[in-house]
Amino acid sequence: MFPYKIDISTLDGVRINLNDKSEVEYWIRKLSCTREDLELAVRAVGTLAENVVKFLR
Repeated sequence: MFPYKIDISTLDGVRINLNDKSEVEYWIRKLSCTREDLELAVRAVGTLAENVVKFLR
């Protein structure tokens, strides 16, 4: 799937950091979305994971 291992040790589970490649890949997998969808959601509702999840569902 992804050519590198996702490091979830830096995840806080509360906010989504679009500058962290591993974190972005984690959220893309978890939410079954594209990077563009994730970026759009973060721009629309902010970095709180709970709000992003609601926006994308």
